[in-house]
Amino acid sequence: MEDDEVEIPTIVYSKALLDQEGFLQWFVFRSSNMVSYILVRGNSLVTIEMILAKNHH
Repeated sequence: MEDDEVEIPTIVYSKALLDQEGFLQWFVFRSSNMVSYILVRGNSLVTIEMILAKNHH
């Protein structure tokens, strides 16, 4: 089935952490062809990492 609509990734994991540096939020987003790991500290994005999911099953 071909679908040209933009797919909105779903949050599959979300965690709020508190460490010596302050408040951290950790999100994992999942779409059909990509997994994104996002780390946010306060109001600033610390890291974003996207991994293309390979569909070899």
